[in-house]
Amino acid sequence: MNFSLLLVATNLMISNVTVLDETNNQKLFLNEVKLLETSSKIRILEAAELTYDQISLKQAAIIEKAFNEAMNKYASGLNKSVTSIYALEDFSDNDYLLGVYNDNEGYAILHLTSGDFVEIAPFTVPPLNDLGLFSINSKEIIPTGLKYFPMNGIYEHDKNTASYINLHDNSIIKETEIENVVFESELYSKAIVDTNYNYSFNAELRGEVPIQANAAPRDGTPGDGLYPAINGLLTADKEVPRSWYFKRSTHQFAYDNPAYKENPDGGSCGYVAIGLILSYAEIFSSTGYFSASESAKFISPYYGYENYSQAVPIIRDNLIPYLYDLHKRPYGTTPIDARWIVDEFLIGKNKAYEDYMWLAFSATPSDPIKDGVPAIFFGNFDDPSDPPERTNHAIVAYGYYNTASGTPSDKFLTHFGWKKNSQFSQVIMTIPNIFRFGGVYALYNKAPHVHNKYFEIAYTNSLGYGIKYYCGCGQLMEDEFHLDGSLLTVTWKNYDGTILEVDQCARYSLPVYNGPTPTRTTLLGLNYVFDGWSPSVHRVTRNMTYTATFTFKIPTITWPFL
Repeated sequence: MNFSLLLVATNLMISNVTVLDETNNQKLFLNEVKLLETSSKIRILEAAELTYDQISLKQAAIIEKAFNEAMNKYASGLNKSVTSIYALEDFSDNDYLLGVYNDNEGYAILHLTSGDFVEIAPFTVPPLNDLGLFSINSKEIIPTGLKYFPMNGIYEHDKNTASYINLHDNSIIKETEIENVVFESELYSKAIVDTNYNYSFNAELRGEVPIQANAAPRDGTPGDGLYPAINGLLTADKEVPRSWYFKRSTHQFAYDNPAYKENPDGGSCGYVAIGLILSYAEIFSSTGYFSASESAKFISPYYGYENYSQAVPIIRDNLIPYLYDLHKRPYGTTPIDARWIVDEFLIGKNKAYEDYMWLAFSATPSDPIKDGVPAIFFGNFDDPSDPPERTNHAIVAYGYYNTASGTPSDKFLTHFGWKKNSQFSQVIMTIPNIFRFGGVYALYNKAPHVHNKYFEIAYTNSLGYGIKYYCGCGQLMEDEFHLDGSLLTVTWKNYDGTILEVDQCARYSLPVYNGPTPTRTTLLGLNYVFDGWSPSVHRVTRNMTYTATFTFKIPTITWPFL
C-alpha cells in the first residue's frame, strides 16, 4: 500500500482531480479545489495509485524546508537536516509528521492541522530506532502505524497484551482506557489549532504569502529570532539561573529500579520531576533541603576535570522510590500531591520556602521561570478519583521562548525525565495549557543562601595535583594542592564505626572495597539489608571514610495453625 500527501480542507468540494507536478507551473494544489470554509487541514490519506513523489515535488520541498527551518531556528549552528519523515496519528486520528535529522541525530514532531512543531529534540535519538525504520529514502513519508500522545511520547500497539506500549519508557495504556486518551488527544489538538492556526508552513502549502514575523532574541532587541546551541546546549529567551544543570542531567531515573515495584507500569514521572526541583534547590539555592544523611544517600557530588558549568551532581535512583513512599500515588501526581510530598520531605528542616501552585486550564510555567525558578508542568490528567493507568505526564520546564512581541509563547525548554543518556533533558515543547486537572508547581526558596561543596574540580600542573571546591552558586570555596605521587587513605567502616578495611589509593583512582558484605542485626534478630556506602563511592581526591548503610527488612512471620 502506498501512502500519499494530499491537501484536503474541512468541507472541501473536489472535482476533476488531476495530479500536478513540478513541470506544470509548479502549482501546489489539485485542480478545482474550492474551500467552503476558511479553515484547512492537511492529512495523510491512503491513495494506492499515487506515490508521494507524484503528488508534488514542490510540496516535498516545502515540508523538508519546514523541518529544517524549525530545527535551525531553535538550534542554529548544529548543521542538522531532516533525512526521514514518518506519518503518525494520535488516538483521535489527528495527523502528525515525525522528522528525523542526520539519519538518527534529533527529531521534531509537526502537528499537520496547525502547522506547528509541537516537539523539537535536537540531541535525542528517536524511539523509532528500536523498530529499524531508518533505512529509507528521504523523499518518502513512511506510515508507521504508531500512535502519538502529546507529552507522553510514541506508542506501539501490542495485540498480545491488548495495550499500547510507550517506546520511551515502556509504560502502557490499556485498550480499555482508550476512550479517555481519545478525549485528551482531541483536546490537545484543538488547543493547538486554536492557538497556532495559519502558521507560515500551512500558508506556503496553501499557496498564500506567509506572514513574516521574527521572534525576539534573548536580549530583547530586534533580530532574526535564531537561538544558537552553545556547546551542545539549547538556549531560550528566558531561562532559570544555572539551567545547564537540567540540560546536562541525562542519567537514569528509577524506571527499572527494583525498589519501585508497586507501580511497574509507570507513573514515576511526577516523583522524578519533584526530585529534580528539590535537588536543584539543594545544590543551587541553599543547603538544608536534604539532610546530611539524605545528601550522602541521594546525591552524588561531581568529581572530575570538567569545569563547574559542565559538571552535574547526579541524583541517585533511590531518591525516586523514597519520594514515592512518602505518598504512594501509583497513577501519577498532581500539583497538590507535589506540595504534599515537598512539605513532608522538608519536615523538621527549618527551611523557609514558598509553594507556587496553579490549577487551571490557563496554567503556565512562565511565571516561575520569570522569577528564576524551574516549574513542574502536569498534563493530561483525568478525574483523580478514577485515574487512568498512564495517560498523564509531568515534566520540568526551565526556559521559554518569546513571541514576536516579546511576551512568553507556549514554547518551553523542558526536561522530560526519561531514560539514561537519551538526551530528553533538552526538549522544546508546545504547551497549550488545555489538560484537565493539570497545572503547575514550583518551589521558591526563602532562606538565606548557604554555600555547599557539590563540585570538586581536579587540575594538574608540573608539581602535582589540585582540587577546586565550588559551591552550586559558582563561588570558589577552597583550592587545595597536593604534591605528585602521594597516596591517600580510604577507610571503610560499618554502621557502628567498626573498621572493616583500610586501603592506600593513588590520587584519582577509584577505591574498591574487598572485604565481606557488611551486615547488621539487632538483638531481637531483626535484619537489615546492606544498600551501599555513605557518601557514594567516587574517585579519590582526599583521605576518605565510607560508612556502610542499611535498609530495615521487615521479617516474615509465619503463625502456626491453631
